[in-house]
Amino acid sequence: MMHRQIVGLDLIRFAAAVLVMLFHVAFQADHSLTSVAWFGWVGVHIFFVLSGAVIANSAEDRTAKAFLRGRILRLYPAVWICATISLLIAGSPLVLYLRSLVIWPFPEWVNGAYWTLSVEMAFYGLIFVLLWRGWFERLSGVLAGLAVISAVYWAVRIVGVRYPAVAALIEPVKDSRINQLLLVPDGALFAAGGLIWLCLVKRTTAFRLAFLGLSVLTGAAEIYATAFGRAPAVHQSALVPVVVWLVAVGLIIASFNVALPQSRLVRFVGLMTYPLYLLHDDVGQVMLKASGSLFVALAAAVAVAAVVTLFLEPPAKRLLAAALDRIGLAQPSIQAPASPRQAPGSA
Repeated sequence: MMHRQIVGLDLIRFAAAVLVMLFHVAFQADHSLTSVAWFGWVGVHIFFVLSGAVIANSAEDRTAKAFLRGRILRLYPAVWICATISLLIAGSPLVLYLRSLVIWPFPEWVNGAYWTLSVEMAFYGLIFVLLWRGWFERLSGVLAGLAVISAVYWAVRIVGVRYPAVAALIEPVKDSRINQLLLVPDGALFAAGGLIWLCLVKRTTAFRLAFLGLSVLTGAAEIYATAFGRAPAVHQSALVPVVVWLVAVGLIIASFNVALPQSRLVRFVGLMTYPLYLLHDDVGQVMLKASGSLFVALAAAVAVAAVVTLFLEPPAKRLLAAALDRIGLAQPSIQAPASPRQAPGSA
């Protein structure tokens, strides 16, 4: 299936990766950048919204097997390469390296960025089940369910700050890894992206708009609750990351409606985002210690990610694709026609 490039999504994806990189490398190394780097963690929340939109799109008119093949080829070659680089330059323990290679769902990994991968995979698994059972037309209802579950969870957490008896209702699962893998805290973020896609590419309905609103409201509440405990330490407002995230959501919506010129460079930058996300912390910290220059550290992380994307990931993908062909996950020879307003098929 051929998908029209939506340039804006690639640019937003790269900007989200830069936010995360600034948080992990710049903010922790140079407190003169506090005002622009302390909220960089919100880049992950932007990633989840992007994934909701792009994964919903990539699943349309695909079989479950084709969708599974696409996700494997997108996730694993870069992980194998980037985890190996992290092992070599940061001296990560071998057991953490092996956990990272298979995207083990429970900590720890070669670096903290890997925590989001299995959360993403949980969402992919939900979409896979819908395709496998022939239920993709029920996507609106499934996304609405994710939004409601997250909304209830964050409502309890926020109210529980004032009323401990309410907080006790979720204390056994609060901040647990199982909770994350069940998409309880972050499900509304994926739902927001998927509902944006449904409204703008398929058809806008009152049901979809209502639950898109709930998803966005819940996402904003999640980010505010996360920032509330961090902002005072850096003398900043907890509303800043909320505004940044809302602007990103607005830009995602605009990207579907504003056709920017197609660009190979922008597409490359979008593809480079994934290796940059996986490598920025290890490469950035090593280069920061070696050079003492924040600029050199950030530039090195981008350069290594570009090398991975341009030279290392494509042959790794070809080898893995050939292996998938041999075990029955071959690329379909006939693909369903694409709808006229489709987005890129890679996360």
